Amino acid sequence: MADVARKPVIDPPVPPPHRANSALDEQVRVIELNGHVGFDSMPHQLVKKAIEQGFQFNLMCVGETGIGKTTLIESLFNMKLEFDACDQELNTVELRSKTYEVVEGGIRLKMTIVETAGFGDQLDKDKSAQVIVGHINEQFEKYFKEELKVRRMLAYYEDTRIHACLYFISPTGHGLKALDLVTLRELSKRVNVIPVIAKSDTISKDDLSRYKTRILSELAQQKIEVYEFPTYDETVSAINAEMNKCVPFAIVGSTDFVQKGNGKPVRARRYPWGIVEVENEQHCDFVKLREALLRTNVDSLRERTHMVLYEQYRRERLRSMSVGDGDTGPKLAQACNQKIREMQADTARKEAELREDFNRRLTKKEEEMRREEEALNVRGNEIEADFERQIKALEIEMKQLQDEKARLESKTLKKYKK
Repeated sequence: MADVARKPVIDPPVPPPHRANSALDEQVRVIELNGHVGFDSMPHQLVKKAIEQGFQFNLMCVGETGIGKTTLIESLFNMKLEFDACDQELNTVELRSKTYEVVEGGIRLKMTIVETAGFGDQLDKDKSAQVIVGHINEQFEKYFKEELKVRRMLAYYEDTRIHACLYFISPTGHGLKALDLVTLRELSKRVNVIPVIAKSDTISKDDLSRYKTRILSELAQQKIEVYEFPTYDETVSAINAEMNKCVPFAIVGSTDFVQKGNGKPVRARRYPWGIVEVENEQHCDFVKLREALLRTNVDSLRERTHMVLYEQYRRERLRSMSVGDGDTGPKLAQACNQKIREMQADTARKEAELREDFNRRLTKKEEEMRREEEALNVRGNEIEADFERQIKALEIEMKQLQDEKARLESKTLKKYKK
């Protein structure tokens, strides 16, 4: 039988030399770990804390009037929205928002839905996009100001940043409009844009497939990047890869329920030739959009909004304030003071320009009033001279009439005397 290998014998460490009246005289007790500590409970603690705080999700819908924005949102969340119908043409785009408290499975979600009323009704296409982008930047600015406070309350801050934007494309089948390109180019820099083809049941399957290809081709040519569902997480990579193939989503929305031949009620749109089921994947991409937007990628949308889009905005704002990397303490104060001086100088320059422009306009107006006054004086003199000429003419005529009267009276008197 082979000899079993033995572990080498290691001599115990030599104890330190004994010193009188030293703290080392006390024996050190070594506690060995022989049980469960509990570090694995930290994820559960984080989950509990997150559930107690709740979540915030903000969704924006951008599309022309009457394209079906409200109907789609009501279909997605199976709830009635209280948006007023936009029946009249507006002079500018109006952003209408509603906030709802949604509880599902013990998870509390504060959801804000922003709708663009009157979008596409104006002749100035750039102005419509600027109003929407200005609203998105305003929400970033609110969060940015909260971060700059001495006493920040980000844990209790109501996050109003837009996490996702559904952009509704008209089902024309002829490509994107100029309004779509202008708006998508600006929105893609500030928000996660998910394009959808509204009322896709008005296009045949073949035309719809070609329409999707044309839209993606135009977006690539214009270098417009829409949101791509992440595939780096292996748990959802297969699902998101399938969702990315469906972009732009061809959707149909409806709040009506129709009974099929088997008596089962389904959410659908009824036509003379049949029905279009909203939740039937063979009819439209509504189910895939709901899966991608609300079930699989809510956290990914929130994370990209904060880590990518907001960080870009934050860097731009700090650079505009002349704050560089590593500028803290006195350097940050110096940068802020420099920015204040620049703003004051810019304000003084604009004030001087406004004052100069005001004086120039005032001088021009005074000159116009002086010329008008001179013209009025000339006209008045002409009227007065004409009036005097008319008076003299009337006086001469009156004298002639009086002479004629005297002559006639004299003639009549002589006639009577005879």
